[in-house]
Amino acid sequence: MTFISWTLGLLASGTVAIAVPDGFPRTGNGLWYKEPGAIWATQYLPIGNGYLGAMVNGNPTSDCLQLNIESLWSGGPFANSSYNGGNHQDSESGYLATQLAKIRNAIFTTTNGREIKGDVKPLQSSNDGYGSYSGIGYMNINHTASGEVTEYARWLDMDRALLNTVWKEPSSSFKRTYFCSNPTQACTVHTVSSAPGGYSATYSFSSLDGLPKRNITCLDDATLQLRGYVGPPGMLYELLAKIQKSGPGGGTAKCTIDSITGDAQLVVNGTTEAWVTWVGGTEYSMDAGDAAHGYSFKGPDPHLGLVSLLKKASLQRASAALEAHVTDYHNALGGFSLDIGQEFDGTKTTAELMDEYQTDTGNPYIEWLLFNFARYMLVESTRSYLPANLQGKWARDAKARWDSDYHANINLQMNYWIAEMTNLKVTSSLWDYMEKAWAPRGVVPAKVLYNITRGWLVHDELNIFGHSGMKNYSAKSTNYREAPAWMMMHVYDHLDYTNDIAWWKRQGWPLLKGVTQFWLDYLIEDKHFNDSTLVANPCNSPELEPTTFGMVDSRQ
Repeated sequence: MTFISWTLGLLASGTVAIAVPDGFPRTGNGLWYKEPGAIWATQYLPIGNGYLGAMVNGNPTSDCLQLNIESLWSGGPFANSSYNGGNHQDSESGYLATQLAKIRNAIFTTTNGREIKGDVKPLQSSNDGYGSYSGIGYMNINHTASGEVTEYARWLDMDRALLNTVWKEPSSSFKRTYFCSNPTQACTVHTVSSAPGGYSATYSFSSLDGLPKRNITCLDDATLQLRGYVGPPGMLYELLAKIQKSGPGGGTAKCTIDSITGDAQLVVNGTTEAWVTWVGGTEYSMDAGDAAHGYSFKGPDPHLGLVSLLKKASLQRASAALEAHVTDYHNALGGFSLDIGQEFDGTKTTAELMDEYQTDTGNPYIEWLLFNFARYMLVESTRSYLPANLQGKWARDAKARWDSDYHANINLQMNYWIAEMTNLKVTSSLWDYMEKAWAPRGVVPAKVLYNITRGWLVHDELNIFGHSGMKNYSAKSTNYREAPAWMMMHVYDHLDYTNDIAWWKRQGWPLLKGVTQFWLDYLIEDKHFNDSTLVANPCNSPELEPTTFGMVDSRQ
């Protein structure tokens, strides 16, 4: 499923109209449904803060939050210490130089300047150890209703980056709010009952199919701890979740051991208000992704850092954390707004409006929502260590589609097209990623594959472990060394829009310089037309054949 179809699916889930719920943004800037989500890809709703992500179904009695940590990947040096970024060995450089010359000559000497077979196989290397972005598992909130659940609604408030569900039971009315705060690097799910002492529930973690068995224990009397590996062998990860309560009616909130599963869980009983705050991390570190660290990408055990984060986040009441989160979200949006003549119809759910949508006539309100949803998801999946990947930061499986990696032959670029022009403050992790995960190991293929000692390059498909070699797939998918050059347009755009000279000197110019140096040495004289122009050979337009020379992307 593509990112676009997923987005449209979220807009279209559900069917029957109700009155707009209390608290829905007056601007109409939200997605609104009358039923819980049932299908992860098209009906769950996303929240995130860059560091963490969650997809939420909003079921009052069996709420399911599918969880992500942005740096949780299989593969790389955590699975195999000899992982080398998908590159050839230095000892192969002589052989590769001969093969590159043969490929170039074959293309130049064909009658039409095209190598129909697209045979760049000698330049490609093993995909072993590439890995995949991985989900962690689920937080399950189980609540026994006092009777029939009525007047249910859920909505994603894109003015405030809050997800809400409301429902009624014979004994009480309930409201549940979910958000992930970038300042605290934590996420919160907060539930309040209209009846004093009217809320009871259990909060538990469940495993993701495909991951090894994890350990779920009580860190203390109010904190749930999950530790596991994405291997074996593989990266260590950890989640911590703390339960707190408030309001009249008393009640209890504590961590206990489930007598059936043997796993720990959080149990709240007879409270008016309860909230769980969770943090998560891995042992991944981009700062250890250079030659000085053996390209290990390995940082410290995340535990102590997570304990500190959770302590700070838990010192705030949920209302104070929410207020700080909303302020931060507004700052990230950059004060930009769009008016295309949209009119909010408060009598129809988002699903109904999508059912009525006709492509030949359109609906400015739906189109406005889609635009705002894109900005919301980019904010919620950035401003952390790593940029937004193929699925933002939301991926359910241990082996994600296309590894949920970074395809830099248009996908990564598309993620960020709206950033500068709509004043989103979301690009810092993009520059850090290129500086720390691309450039250090990008010098290897430059030298070994192309005998170039200045600058660096990467190819199309990229993980978080400095993969810079050309993967062993078809040429149209992998023969794309233009990827970092295209990304330099984003680098220059950032300078153009912000005039941040200090950033340009520190980070922007070194990135642009390294890529430019490689290309100055990679271009060769055209031996097909013999007109003294300098061209790239071999090259492919993204996802297209044939393999040729001087194609449009290379010239641009």
